[in-house]
Amino acid sequence: MTNPSPLTRLTTHGYVIIPSFLPPSTLSALRTASSTLISLSSAGQWPHVRTTGKQFPPWDPSLVPHSAGIWGVQHLLHPSLPLPPSQREAFVKLYFSPALLSLSREILSLPPPDGLVMELFNLLCGPSDGKGFELSWHRDDIPASATEEEERERVCKPGEVYSHTQWNLPLRRGIMVFYDNNILHRGVYFGGNVLQHGVGSWVERADFSCLGEGEERKTAEGMRRRLVEMGRAAGEVGYSLVG
Repeated sequence: MTNPSPLTRLTTHGYVIIPSFLPPSTLSALRTASSTLISLSSAGQWPHVRTTGKQFPPWDPSLVPHSAGIWGVQHLLHPSLPLPPSQREAFVKLYFSPALLSLSREILSLPPPDGLVMELFNLLCGPSDGKGFELSWHRDDIPASATEEEERERVCKPGEVYSHTQWNLPLRRGIMVFYDNNILHRGVYFGGNVLQHGVGSWVERADFSCLGEGEERKTAEGMRRRLVEMGRAAGEVGYSLVG
């Protein structure tokens, strides 16, 4: 018997775990960049943050660092991210790494050349104010007011093709998990864990030169171009979940 593919496991269980996804050197570089960024954001030096006490967007960056901590940092590919170039490049190289894109293509049933689109890239962390913070059970793109029938209709079913894929990468272990963001899930943040709104304002200025001039750079530029085209066609978008 052969092991089921990541796509089969994802459509069967709603998630698939990829063990030992990153080599130690890459993991170390990401930990360093993340630690620096969390410290700067907690001090109010980066406005695109998720503030404690509020689960869904929009968040108010003016609360940091005075009356709230942060449990997340947004826009890791932003050209103005307040990090040294080598640390910004660690995020770029992860997002467009061949191994990650290969898994994404498999889950989306997209053989190269493909139509991959660049979307979210955020950092989640333990609350910087030292207080625990828990999210409620939710489905990312289905409001809590949805009926059971509406939920069943929106959750991807076995045999259906995914239109997008979401992954989380815990930097304590380097294990990656892909999951259907419409399965019921929640987050519990202890006092450090590691179509986004606002991306359009900076995506055309994002610097991918660290990828060189080969296939990785070509893929990244294509993903950026498709995001810009999608944004122009869609116009202003709202929030699926607020609060």
